[in-house]
Amino acid sequence: ERPSEIVSQKDLPELKVEKKDSLTDIILKLFNTPWGKQTRKLSDVKSVLDSYGLIYPKQSVAVALLRLAQSGKLRRFKGEEGEYVYTSGVG
Repeated sequence: ERPSEIVSQKDLPELKVEKKDSLTDIILKLFNTPWGKQTRKLSDVKSVLDSYGLIYPKQSVAVALLRLAQSGKLRRFKGEEGEYVYTSGVG
């Protein structure tokens, strides 16, 4: 099994990260792009962050996603393979 591959440049969402942005802020920005309108798995979010050189532990990304879902900023549900997927909270 190959490690999660780096997302190709054309598939990368537009992301402007500021120094003060927390991981949660960055994830919200991601999901506010057209990229975030489709369902995304934890591994998708992690590989986009990696592509931008934003290296966070997988667990930190998972916790941030969960908190965003609990606060209603993202929607979270079980995907076809039984793992959670996330999408922007806005219908």
